[in-house]
Amino acid sequence: MKSSSDLAVKYLAHGRRFQILSATMKRTVQLLVLLSYAGLSRMTIAQDVLTAPKSAGYVLPDGTIRIVGADSLEGVVTKLDALFVQSHPGLRFSYQRADNNGAVDALIFDATPFAPLGTVYGGGIAYSDIVKAAPFAIRMAHGSLNPQAKVSPLAVIVNASNPVEKLTIAEVASIFSKPVRARVFTKWGQLGLKGAPAELIEPAGLPWSDHYASEDRAFGDDVFFRKFGSAAPVDNYRMFKTYAEVVDFVSREPGAIGIVQLNKLTPGVKAVGLVDGPFDVARKGSSEEIRSGHYPLDRYLYIQARVQNGKPLDSLVREYLLMALSPEGQAAIAAEGEGYLPLNATELAEERGKFE
Repeated sequence: MKSSSDLAVKYLAHGRRFQILSATMKRTVQLLVLLSYAGLSRMTIAQDVLTAPKSAGYVLPDGTIRIVGADSLEGVVTKLDALFVQSHPGLRFSYQRADNNGAVDALIFDATPFAPLGTVYGGGIAYSDIVKAAPFAIRMAHGSLNPQAKVSPLAVIVNASNPVEKLTIAEVASIFSKPVRARVFTKWGQLGLKGAPAELIEPAGLPWSDHYASEDRAFGDDVFFRKFGSAAPVDNYRMFKTYAEVVDFVSREPGAIGIVQLNKLTPGVKAVGLVDGPFDVARKGSSEEIRSGHYPLDRYLYIQARVQNGKPLDSLVREYLLMALSPEGQAAIAAEGEGYLPLNATELAEERGKFE
């Protein structure tokens, strides 16, 4: 019969082997867990790799992704391309300049994954018949106050000697267009101004239709169709091809009033404060007023995407658009050099909500 001390030794020996076995099993389980996480990580990375569909019309024979967009936005998109490639190495982009209409045509026929535009596209017969869906666009930035920028908020200007300091948007519409069931102002005295010019009001701007050549063919849509409710221009509306010509005309004519880009003003004219609604204050388009979203004649940079009914948004396009709305994307746009102003928090939330 074994002594109690012998049993104790045997028990302790078994205990040590159990402890060693337990420790070995524990390390084995930990290793399996780590390998499992490593496998999941590799799967996640593989899922994050984006490639352009080879059948897409916007993929060139060498695999480069062609982007067709407004010439004014090439610098912005080049910055965004570089940022996107950091997260998705292997992708290559090439920018092809066009006007807004040319970019939309390329989008209709799948020759570009999306169309960077200096104005919002409202749709048309060709788009709806071929794409068979409503247009889908996001805002990606505000216009710029930099004189070199091609997309800027608009301003209402008068001769430097004109005493007018502010106008409501409704008054501006009644000076430049023929609103339905609203009077048309033809004399400065009709606005109740003290010391108003004796001359008749002479409204001027770029062509009201993109059928006429001008430096900004989106002007007519932005002003007469969106801001003035599709009203036709007044009979004495003076059309010029460039903003510089409009500014020059207003600077020489005491009774003139014009609409130009805010970054085109000269000392011979002054911007009029604009009031949008009965409880609003006059705003002249400072960077703070623009970024707040309260300036009535603000303009945005857009990305128009091709969405077809019953089909999800192209995954590459979706990731690119969301990247443009990210803090990094907004910083890249702001750093582009022409001073385009980032969207505010409310605007970013509105644009991201379009993907839900």
